[in-house]
Amino acid sequence: MALGLVLLPNCDLHVALNGTPPLHLRVFSRDLAPGNMSYNLVDVTSQCLFDFFALYNAVGNRLQRFANIDPNTGVVTPVAVGVNFIQIRWVDNAFHPPLHHYIIARIQVHDRILGWWFGNSSITTAMDVTFAHAQPSIYALFSDDPSGTDLVGDITGHGYVLLTSSNNTIFTANANGRLQGLQEGDANVGSTFLGVTHSIPVKVVDYGKQRDTLEYVQIPNIDHPETMHNILFIGEGFRSGADERAKFDKVVAEVVEEMFSKPRHSPYPLLEGSFNIWKAYEPSVQHGVTCGFRINDEEASVLPNGYPIPLESQVSSDQNIYPVEQLVKIVGLPLRNEARNTAQLKALWNSQSLRRFDPTTHTWVNNFDPNKVNDDLVTAWKLQKSLGILEARDTFFGLYLGARYGDRLSNHSTDPNTGNRAAVQPPAADNPADPNLFPFIKRIYEWFDTRPSRTLTPDPRRHPPELQAGNAENAGNSILRYIGGLRGQFPPHPNVGQEWLPDSSQSTFKRSRGLIALITNEGLIGGTNFNRLTVTANTLASYQRMRFQYTNNGNERILRRNMPESFDEDIDHIINTVAHEFGHSFNLGDEYEDFPGDHPDIYDGYDNIAALSNIWLDPNYNNRNSPMYRKLDPSKIKWFELLRFQLSNTLIQDSETESGQIKVTIDRRFIGRWVEAKAQNLEAFLRNIEISPIGKQLPLGVDDRHYLTRLEIGEISPANGSILLGGPELPPEPFPIFPKGSVLLIPKRNSASELVYVVEKKVLEKLSATNVALNKDPDVGKVNKDADDPVDITDFKPPCKSYKLIGIYEGASQYTGMVYRPSGLCKMRKSSDEGTGDGEFCHVCKYLIVQRVDPGFLDLLDKKYYPGAKKNG
Repeated sequence: MALGLVLLPNCDLHVALNGTPPLHLRVFSRDLAPGNMSYNLVDVTSQCLFDFFALYNAVGNRLQRFANIDPNTGVVTPVAVGVNFIQIRWVDNAFHPPLHHYIIARIQVHDRILGWWFGNSSITTAMDVTFAHAQPSIYALFSDDPSGTDLVGDITGHGYVLLTSSNNTIFTANANGRLQGLQEGDANVGSTFLGVTHSIPVKVVDYGKQRDTLEYVQIPNIDHPETMHNILFIGEGFRSGADERAKFDKVVAEVVEEMFSKPRHSPYPLLEGSFNIWKAYEPSVQHGVTCGFRINDEEASVLPNGYPIPLESQVSSDQNIYPVEQLVKIVGLPLRNEARNTAQLKALWNSQSLRRFDPTTHTWVNNFDPNKVNDDLVTAWKLQKSLGILEARDTFFGLYLGARYGDRLSNHSTDPNTGNRAAVQPPAADNPADPNLFPFIKRIYEWFDTRPSRTLTPDPRRHPPELQAGNAENAGNSILRYIGGLRGQFPPHPNVGQEWLPDSSQSTFKRSRGLIALITNEGLIGGTNFNRLTVTANTLASYQRMRFQYTNNGNERILRRNMPESFDEDIDHIINTVAHEFGHSFNLGDEYEDFPGDHPDIYDGYDNIAALSNIWLDPNYNNRNSPMYRKLDPSKIKWFELLRFQLSNTLIQDSETESGQIKVTIDRRFIGRWVEAKAQNLEAFLRNIEISPIGKQLPLGVDDRHYLTRLEIGEISPANGSILLGGPELPPEPFPIFPKGSVLLIPKRNSASELVYVVEKKVLEKLSATNVALNKDPDVGKVNKDADDPVDITDFKPPCKSYKLIGIYEGASQYTGMVYRPSGLCKMRKSSDEGTGDGEFCHVCKYLIVQRVDPGFLDLLDKKYYPGAKKNG
């Protein structure tokens, strides 16, 4: 069963009527190989359909083809100068019903190619007997064609420039333009094309070898790292000089100090003794990282040069005007010769059948609103282009910011009218009367939706498609191979590296999974949790604009960053990013909003995120004409089941059966509290918190194997830390075994002896009466980047900072509607303390982190941090 499609050479293609060899386009299905460490690529080109669209043509003539593709051979034959976008689709019949995969590509046809050069000044590749890794970028200068095609194009992997190695014992180059390292060492890669010869240095590194280089930062338990949550700090883009090593060490020391001491980063200070902290340093050839995005190299009063394309922010002071990025997603990028004024462009975009499907009305509605466009926005939109493409940087791990438009992943196709698996068919004519036109145009314009420039992930030109599939759990990639080989620097060199590797069988939870921080020596803003919650990467600072310079050499237009020798680190930015991104490693989802509108089908697997489709009061939740529209059921909200604790301790060994009772053992230092609880005739509860391989905790198990309630506290042995639990609530023998790490607890109760949960009783009553979220401002038509205050509740006082009130609030996972979070503000919504808020996790997120790391601290968490009002009715 295919996991998706891979298009080679990439999704941004260039051919010329004159001067280029034939371009062979190949489509592969990608399957997880046995052992779950790599992927198999199977050529399915001959089974694919290719649907063309010329979106820059006049309306009525947008089905013109500027090239033809032979599906039997993959050969692309140019027929005229122009730009086509292509839907490539393939049916996977291994699924029932069949699964329709698709990927969107762009192909530009030029008149001729004039020159070429490497897009790297050097490159590092991996030693690997099976796969070729690094792919040097190759750029070309094309003729100035009146159609507006790019003058500089990315021809990496196109087969026009055939690479050769200066030393085939060090590395070889394959037909896809990738370099396969055979032994560690240095050599050169080069080629001759159009009568011009270029070469660049290549360094081959064995990422998988054992490295006894792990250094101690803070190690409470050196003898048994497997019982701890281990944090690893490693550097990316730092060079070998003493100054850069000192900077890395300083950043790590300051981040650790703040993370485990400042209250706003709670609950980390509470759990300090449960974390081993390590660091490792590996120098890069160059500092900084590669930028996948292009930058605007022209400027105007509304937008200086040097910003990523597309610009993610607004340029207008009128907040009703589209941000530049949103306009690009709706109408596309400009051609380089775009000269029309605002009125002309509005008329054009209004005529282009730019629609979106509204699931509530089951109709296609306008996706472009001319009232959200003004002259400033149009000026900035016209600047969303550049002559050149930035040269890549040569770093050890091969991370990059943002993404190239050609670095696309495939998707599964569904019929927007029904939601069923189905292909989006091309229209027979460029005419709104054709029912296929609207969905097909919407599909094609997906090409302009790329990853934000702040994402920091493995560059697919350093990590091959056999080992890196987007944000999947890529267990065999170079980064995890490197981490797996790390051992302590002092004898007996503990094999700590294995603690950070996810289980390749994807069946076992590992405590240290995801607690890896790649501190990147880069000044541009960036930070991402990638590799399916296994690695966090962040940059040193939060600049959004870069300096650059062109080098024009004959038919070469080389664009390089004008890099400062050093970046001034922003410790607050780093710690905010690390703490937020580690939240993802604890299976917490993003709670911020970027886009207005509903997103009913958001991923619901994060413990702090709920989609309305999973908590609806009635299946008609999505029918605008139903009285049940947007109504939620509080009983289905997973974090509402979290109890508040009066007393808690973790078991230090598996429970046992003794004298018809369950025997549990805790740290004997805390046994006195249980002697007191017994004297007060308090009832104990036992909970086994089972965690999925990716760290998912909710919903909690409620069967006898996971949860026993109202147990009588029997004989206590202070010397051994053991307690016998019995009473009529015990299940029949044989008793379930509660493993080491389970929690023995006494829940909080109110004056009526009712159990108390993290959601206040009055709040739950309010939600049960209204069945809508607590947002005082319920408008989902606008993005709110800040806190949400709750509605007023009769006879109830919220915390002094009302946004801390736990309940359910609409707006999360980048969308404003139909996706929900536990509080009005949280570090997962806004990681800094600038403006409103204090940069803290909400209580639910704090609770979930503590419950995973050491649930014995849940009682102390409640005492120190629960956001309750002093008095409530």
